[in-house]
Amino acid sequence: MHRTAINPSFDLVCDVRHPGRAKSPVIVAALQSPNPANALLAIGDPQYHERVVALRREIKVLTDDGTFGALKYNLAKRDFV
Repeated sequence: MHRTAINPSFDLVCDVRHPGRAKSPVIVAALQSPNPANALLAIGDPQYHERVVALRREIKVLTDDGTFGALKYNLAKRDFV
């Protein structure tokens, strides 16, 4: 699968992709799971356990204040919209 075949729809995809925690097939499987956010966070744990803990903590804060999840990444625009 070519990398650009994925149009990231979750803020978390960028966090998974940036440090190379997973390749496209793993990310696609996570996005297709019943709980994509938890599946994306689980990628790379336990190797990136501290990162996952920090992400879960910050996501809760940002979700509670309405910031997290408000934008979607648009691959064509290469930006969050």
